Amino acid sequence: MLTWSSWLAQVVKRNLIDKCGLDTIYRLAEDLDLAIVSCGDIGPRSTSLSEGWISKVELQQLIDAGCVCDTMFNFLDKDGNSVDHAINSRVMSVDLDTLKKARHIVLSSGGAHRAVAIRATIKRIGCNTLITEESAAKALLELAES
Repeated sequence: MLTWSSWLAQVVKRNLIDKCGLDTIYRLAEDLDLAIVSCGDIGPRSTSLSEGWISKVELQQLIDAGCVCDTMFNFLDKDGNSVDHAINSRVMSVDLDTLKKARHIVLSSGGAHRAVAIRATIKRIGCNTLITEESAAKALLELAES
């Protein structure tokens, strides 16, 4: 069921895209030579939560739905699939299926606690260059071996 607030969010989103130039960004993203992407984990240290972009209730709903990752405000499960949640109707971010068409993808993210998120992002969009640090690299290797 579509609530009033969900409907309004969709209308505002469509108007911002159509009337404020965001449609140009979406069109440009269709033919990228280079995409520089970051991802974060979903949990108590989540940037989405700490910056107030999502509520604690939404965070818990995403976790309950299997979300492990926020990649450019696209919420993914451990296999890189999009998590079905009402928040998706409010997000104004280039779609990950569009980003994965870029000729070269650079993924930048660090911290061992983000290893699952990094892996989910790579599964979804690929990665030509990974910029990370030692603890994340070790955790990624451990995930690959398990």
